[in-house]
Amino acid sequence: VVSDLCATGDHDCEQVCLSSPGSYTCACREGFTLNSDGKTCNVCNGRGGSSATDLVFLIDGSKSVRPENFELVKKFINQIVDTLDVSDKLAQVGLVQYSSSVRQEFPLGRFHTKKDIKAAVRNMSYMEKGTMTGAALKYLIDNSFTVSSGARPGAQKVGIVFTDGRSQDYIN
Repeated sequence: VVSDLCATGDHDCEQVCLSSPGSYTCACREGFTLNSDGKTCNVCNGRGGSSATDLVFLIDGSKSVRPENFELVKKFINQIVDTLDVSDKLAQVGLVQYSSSVRQEFPLGRFHTKKDIKAAVRNMSYMEKGTMTGAALKYLIDNSFTVSSGARPGAQKVGIVFTDGRSQDYIN
């Protein structure tokens, strides 16, 4: 059984602890930025330390992930969402799941509140097939950050990939 280090207090995060299986990541509350030590936070400067970010999570839903770990990844994603300033001007979130095929769960900008994003993540069903990470990365690059998929010109484009191992395909 993998312990939740955030729940047990076995971490040194100053503000927010985001748990992942057997590990954790520190984050900061809205209005703060994470220092280079990865643990402590500073107040954002008045010049708007935040900027427009289009964030797409790419989730491995292959059979090898196993249902209990898939649920842990969903929980971790929702912990990350809790740290974001979700709005039309700042953070937008999209989510793509893959296994033997790629499925866009929701595009950037579909949901405008943390509550709605988190509900969509919680309600996502597990695909439970193969591991086509190459095809999923290609989909992310070719489709997720386009204007037609809700991406905003000038916004930072960020993709976070969750996978448990070796891909069953190779794509240049």
